[in-house]
Amino acid sequence: ITHGAQQRPPSLRHAQSGQRRPSRPATVATRSQAGGAATARALLVLDIDGTLLDAAPPDCRPGRAAFVSRGKEVRLRPGLGSFLEACLQRFDVAVWTAAPLAYAEAMCAGITAHACPRFSGALLATFSASDTEVVWTRGAATSIKALHKMCGRLDRPLARALIVDDDPSTYSRNPSNALPVPTFRASSAREQHDDRTLAELQRFLQALDIDADALDVRGWKHAPAGARPLDPRINTVGSGQTVGLGGRGKLPGSFGAGDGPAGDGQPPALTACTGGLTAHCAPAAVPCNDLESLRARSQVAHIASHVYLSNYFAAKDQAKLRACGITHVLCCAAELPLALAWQMPALVYSKLDLADNPSSALPIDAALAAIDAAAAARGRILVHCAAGHFHDASMTLPCHFH
Repeated sequence: ITHGAQQRPPSLRHAQSGQRRPSRPATVATRSQAGGAATARALLVLDIDGTLLDAAPPDCRPGRAAFVSRGKEVRLRPGLGSFLEACLQRFDVAVWTAAPLAYAEAMCAGITAHACPRFSGALLATFSASDTEVVWTRGAATSIKALHKMCGRLDRPLARALIVDDDPSTYSRNPSNALPVPTFRASSAREQHDDRTLAELQRFLQALDIDADALDVRGWKHAPAGARPLDPRINTVGSGQTVGLGGRGKLPGSFGAGDGPAGDGQPPALTACTGGLTAHCAPAAVPCNDLESLRARSQVAHIASHVYLSNYFAAKDQAKLRACGITHVLCCAAELPLALAWQMPALVYSKLDLADNPSSALPIDAALAAIDAAAAARGRILVHCAAGHFHDASMTLPCHFH
């Protein structure tokens, strides 16, 4: 599973007309946002497979399927129609699946035809595989739905967003926003008729105080352990910021023109782990596309404690990573493959959906989560982008951490 360079943008739909919006808008207007963000309805994000329905190859499940799509028999979870109608009355609803966009749209069309006639037309957005982060742990892939990404794209506060999903790994970064549900597999006639999960969740959502500044999921019977009331001060962390040269959107602790001990724009020196040399996290004189120069500069710099920094060529060097004791890798350029995912399957990979340029949106919370995960495992993390230049967004992360 890779994030290719030619990713499709999420399907963003107008809440009333169902027309597709231009790709990657700064904000998406909905019928409830006319008065500004303060009057926006709470956002409810729904998973599809295992949450709303079961899709399986023919003749793998008992009983009759609700519909057949893309070669799979689809059985709807009991109470789906009533649940969706109730949700649409109180929430702005979006869909997020780790499956491809075409599959998501096919399932939503089937739900619209067989359970809730206004479902597809009322969806605020459809996020799919291209929007889902993939983390590699010992050769196995885990899908993560970073909720701040959707909230940032839709200009919604994170404290007023909830996600319904049957896979705990997908909401691992947002447990206090999560409404977990048991997986629906439709494996027996009894499960297909007696499952009451959606009916119970519908009652919980109808009783929830959705006018509060921040939502609280702790009253849900399957609430994640450690869930807390959401902090209304937390908005869309990292989603709307731009970090680059000239101080635009600059984070505290980062460096720009005129920074440095003497105000000369020189960043602090960093000790390189390879050869004991000194490396500077500053833009080099050579262009980013000078591959030979990038290979020649492929050092691994020790930033702080367990955090290391390099360009892509150093991240591909098994000897250097082993010499530094690297156990975790954070890739900060969406177009890059995971350098050693197959050669060194013990590495724990994380990836940020960043373009390697000065004005990338900076999901600092996701980056720090990866850095903290490495610390908790008593490991060492390598943060890298393509070129390893200071003005790239990925270089800002460890410098900010330092």
